[in-house]
Amino acid sequence: MITSATRFTDKSGFLSVYFNGTNWIGIEPSDLTAVFLPAGVTSDPLALISQVRGTDIAMGAKSVGLAMGYSSGNAASANGWTGAADQPTTFGTLRTHDTGVFWQDIETSQGVYNAAAVARLDSMVNAASAAGKDVLYSIGYVPAWASGGSIQAPPTNNAFVSNFVAWLLARYGTKITHIEGWNEPNVSGSFTGTLAQLVAHQKAIWTAVQTYNTANSTTIKVLSPQWTFQSGVAATLGLNAYMAAAYADSGSTGYYCNVIAYHFYSETNSLRFDRACVNAVITAIAAFTGASALELWCTEVGDSFPNARAVKEMIAFCLANNVKRVILYDWYLPGGSGSDMRLSRVLTPAQFDAITAIFQGKTMNCLNSYRSQSINNGGSPQTQGAPLGATINNVAVLLT
Repeated sequence: MITSATRFTDKSGFLSVYFNGTNWIGIEPSDLTAVFLPAGVTSDPLALISQVRGTDIAMGAKSVGLAMGYSSGNAASANGWTGAADQPTTFGTLRTHDTGVFWQDIETSQGVYNAAAVARLDSMVNAASAAGKDVLYSIGYVPAWASGGSIQAPPTNNAFVSNFVAWLLARYGTKITHIEGWNEPNVSGSFTGTLAQLVAHQKAIWTAVQTYNTANSTTIKVLSPQWTFQSGVAATLGLNAYMAAAYADSGSTGYYCNVIAYHFYSETNSLRFDRACVNAVITAIAAFTGASALELWCTEVGDSFPNARAVKEMIAFCLANNVKRVILYDWYLPGGSGSDMRLSRVLTPAQFDAITAIFQGKTMNCLNSYRSQSINNGGSPQTQGAPLGATINNVAVLLT
């Protein structure tokens, strides 16, 4: 913030300018992650920012993650994350989704492994482990040989997925710290099986990991299927249906996961991040016996043509609501028409690292409300400018 004894005449670059009884206060975008608000600043008559004390929330050292993306036409993405100079380095969790190392990329026929895909996974896992990062392996979809023809169909025999997980862990051990279930089964076409088949697929992953953990005294964790959109809470293949079915299938002992995973996207493209969905998921989880003991992660979120402020908003809002990790999508891979989500398009590695450093290992105890800017400005990256008027609540100010 900037203070002055005289009224600001040039308000450009400020989110708000107002008088606190002594000085005129200029609130800048950087104040959204300020260590402390100035003494005497408690409210904003323009309702752009207001200080509200809340409960301290500790953010883990690996609370911000990244998915890299992979494209056969993009030489820079060929090996996924390796810690190269043109890649971010300070995030804590690496998600392998969309980096060319799904199950169907690796095991091209039963017991036969694609050397190029395995080498890519070797490169990422070894580099991330050496750098002290957690690795979240995305199994992805089912090889056609294991499903009878479609990668969106469940396996014809869940021993196939169990055997693949066993191979994966025999090769990498605890260098892979987390394994996740089916990606977005509630989205049309992503999963063509039944709820019972989804539960059985997740159970096969869970059982294979627990078998490895027991034999090796390890604590590799399993993430649930990753649903998305508010409709994913109540969908036939959504969060509520899965939780009820898994709990019943387990004999009321659990949900075949250590972590509940969700993608907090909006169902419209006007804003890709849906804050209301975070609250809907938290409310839904609380209704299931013992589920509050599981961590909630946002394993994928992003914005069309994001800017630094949008990235901060997404991370801050999730962590402020006790979502334990937020994994951003992604560094290299373009989205569809009008929804390019490459962070590398608008941020340098150093700029992304600076955002990561704001959150990881810090404590949050002050939540603010402020007015948001447009994120997607006609298909081009938005820069900081005048706020547009859509109120967003509960965005965090961070205190170290």
